[in-house]
Amino acid sequence: MAEGLLRAAWAEGGALAALPQEQRHEVTRQARQLVSLFARSSSCVEGRNGRLSLQHHGHGPLSAARLQAQTVIHNYFSERSDGTTAAQRSFGQKPRELFSWLLERLPDLPRPAARRPRQDLQTMAEGA
Repeated sequence: MAEGLLRAAWAEGGALAALPQEQRHEVTRQARQLVSLFARSSSCVEGRNGRLSLQHHGHGPLSAARLQAQTVIHNYFSERSDGTTAAQRSFGQKPRELFSWLLERLPDLPRPAARRPRQDLQTMAEGA
């Protein structure tokens, strides 16, 4: 719909067609600047903020540590359809692989606890 309105406005006989080239560029620049001031009405249910809102709604407030972890996952792991991450778009280059970076910094996991012997049901029944 927006594209159709723009085409009609710039087309011959349209509201903006009579403007000189210099003013056309200024109108386009101002329009882009004004559009950037407004958020889409559906942004509250889309993307990262929508996901965090749904989590908050279902499970109560997120702890600071969990919110920070969610931010790291969003910035360095979640990819758009074009294959880029938020960090890549922000810094202009692909960041290091997230999980290999974590493996280099996290200590080795401790060995699992030794299994406790199971008591027979019969032994448990005799003790009762």
